[in-house]
Amino acid sequence: MDVAETDDALVLRMDLPGHDPQQIQVSLEGSMLSVHSDAPLVTHGAEERVLHRERRKSAVSRSFEVPPEFDAAKVEAQFTHGTLTLTVPRRAEHKPRAIEVKVKS
Repeated sequence: MDVAETDDALVLRMDLPGHDPQQIQVSLEGSMLSVHSDAPLVTHGAEERVLHRERRKSAVSRSFEVPPEFDAAKVEAQFTHGTLTLTVPRRAEHKPRAIEVKVKS
């Protein structure tokens, strides 16, 4: 899992090649964000004899505690080309903001 931060959000990315996006489970309990997924063992047709196997069943389970300056209740999940991206927006009160400098004469 890669974790990155922008001014607006926390972004978590996981590569899950071979995983069915319908089987990926993302859950939130308190501030703990968890991902679990199982990729099934690849089967071959009855007419094929497997001579060598490197592809196997894989299970992935990761948990990450979301810092309080991010709103875990508004997490968004997107699965594209084998990569799961979770975006957790930063709470408005924790976003950087510019402060106007007033000039008095």
